[in-house]
Amino acid sequence: MQEKNASYWHVSMPNQELPVTIYEHTNQKSDIAKDDWSLHWHEALEFQFILSGSIRFNCNGHTETLYPGDLLFAGWCIPHHAVDFADNTHYYVFQVEPAWLLVENQDLALSQYRDILEVHAHSFQSFIKNDAQAGQICRQLIDIFHQRRLGWELRIKGLLLELLGLLFDSYCDVKDFDKYIGQNDNTLRYTRIVMHYVTSHYATPFTLDELAAEVGLTKSYICRLFRQHTGTTIMNYVNLLRCYQAIYMMESGVTITKAALSVGFSDYNYFSRLFKKVIGYRPSEYMSKIQAEKAKI
Repeated sequence: MQEKNASYWHVSMPNQELPVTIYEHTNQKSDIAKDDWSLHWHEALEFQFILSGSIRFNCNGHTETLYPGDLLFAGWCIPHHAVDFADNTHYYVFQVEPAWLLVENQDLALSQYRDILEVHAHSFQSFIKNDAQAGQICRQLIDIFHQRRLGWELRIKGLLLELLGLLFDSYCDVKDFDKYIGQNDNTLRYTRIVMHYVTSHYATPFTLDELAAEVGLTKSYICRLFRQHTGTTIMNYVNLLRCYQAIYMMESGVTITKAALSVGFSDYNYFSRLFKKVIGYRPSEYMSKIQAEKAKI
């Protein structure tokens, strides 16, 4: 069950001792909720593994179609939603709390990977295609979950860690790992707090002073830390989320002007320039590109 606030969801785990959910779904109306189509993000890591059919996803600002054996990875607070389902689609959804896999204690080595996974969430690829190793891990997860033999919880955690290891090894674009692994940089937690606040409040106006008060540090310090850890500014991150929300609205049939207003831009020309800076296309160009891609399917 997901508790929702605008586009930010809190994923409620049925068992806090084992904060993992595994769901089997099809493209039938009884399996697909209205919320599956809405753009959202959450702190739980999410994987969607396609067994048959296909699903067209928008994730992290990109849209692609995944087929049997392919895997979607929606990382920490990464915006994602389903765009379309093919007939006879059958897939599994895995959700897991990163703090359970990569423990909270900053003194332990695994927590450093959690910092990278969260602070650099946008550096991980979302669409994992034709990867036999990833597919094998997902199928093992499904089998172990259904059988639930003695020790199944340990095997679930081990396989999820193996899947994360594969992501770091083959699907992560973070540069200069040495800056993070072994350095035990405790300041990363402040950037995580900033990102959590922004992903929960991006749709309503807030000032950097308000954000600084929420974190409990000076404005200049949190701005410097955020740029140091992410390579971008806080406002650039806010604008990225606003553009993602605008994309979702436009793909849902909302006019470009109305989408701009809904995500906080009263000046369409400014929105168009900013959108091109963030996404690489003007809004009209982006929608033409999406329509052309859909026509090929």
